[in-house]
Amino acid sequence: MAAALDIRKQTILYWFPTKELLLEAVIERSAGELSAALERALAGAGDGWARVDAVVRSVFRVAARRPELLALLREVSRLGPPAAPT
Repeated sequence: MAAALDIRKQTILYWFPTKELLLEAVIERSAGELSAALERALAGAGDGWARVDAVVRSVFRVAARRPELLALLREVSRLGPPAAPT
């Protein structure tokens, strides 16, 4: 992971001294990104099925742009607590 970010592993460990803290930060950021996309989609949607359509399209756009984000959230939800936010 550090190499992909072009930083040293020690830098990651400085900010996230445990795997749990790193996972928590990644989950929080990923969930926040998805939540923001959904909020933007709903803000411009009408009523009824237009809202459903906006949510579905928004999730598919996120999935196309960042497939790893949805895979991560799916895996975390499968794991359940303490990994999954309550």
